[in-house]
Amino acid sequence: MIVDPVASTADTETVPSVLRSRLALLGLFGIFLIPLGLSSLHGLTHVITCRAGTRAPFTLAVSERGEPMVTSAATLTPDVANGLCGGLTLDMAVGADRPGRVRVTLPITNNTRYTWRGSVKLAVRGASVPVDIGEIAPGETKADSVSVKIGPGAHKVDGTLLIGP
Repeated sequence: MIVDPVASTADTETVPSVLRSRLALLGLFGIFLIPLGLSSLHGLTHVITCRAGTRAPFTLAVSERGEPMVTSAATLTPDVANGLCGGLTLDMAVGADRPGRVRVTLPITNNTRYTWRGSVKLAVRGASVPVDIGEIAPGETKADSVSVKIGPGAHKVDGTLLIGP
């Protein structure tokens, strides 16, 4: 019996070489996408280019049977530059919402000539949550408010302005 060496190699080869090179290229491209797929913005919807904390955090004193008492102290002086992150301001407000909860309002004002995306990292009771405010055009103010569950005791409410393109 005579065996043709060319025919036997063609029969055993199941994947053409062109397809093999394309699969290798696809695999190489997939390797570069792994870091992108594993990265996280930790709940944010934009990249951060500026981060600035509020100047006056709030303190809540909550009794067992009463509405929360909100305290804060802020000093405003005319010679201090207006705003955080080069002209954006965060003017947080905290007030009673319903029993066991407070409403935190987070308005961001854009005093620049550029459109920005803004978020606020709200820190209450040791946990922080990003609150997306969205796109803020020049001269506009956009706000969002969240209801936060609180228990008895003293709690600090703080916010950090997160700005990006």
